[in-house]
Amino acid sequence: MTFETARKLRGGPSLVYAHSMGNNVFRYFLEWLKLEIAPKHYTEWLDDHVHAYYAVGLFLSICLSPSLASFLQVFCLLHEGRTCVKGL
Repeated sequence: MTFETARKLRGGPSLVYAHSMGNNVFRYFLEWLKLEIAPKHYTEWLDDHVHAYYAVGLFLSICLSPSLASFLQVFCLLHEGRTCVKGL
């Protein structure tokens, strides 16, 4: 299901849960989206389609030092002063 379809069916933005490698895929998608649409439209698109992003079980975090892994696992996507979320 696409974000556009989910928005039409639910009537609002979606919660995004990404696990392990899915975090890299979702972040890559966001970077791609920035290049595809104008910055103003990118912000509007995020507001309209993504309510929160949960990064769960970050990819390769077991290979990092415990302090760095802890820092990365509390990854938050900040969007216009609004904390969207924490990872685990």
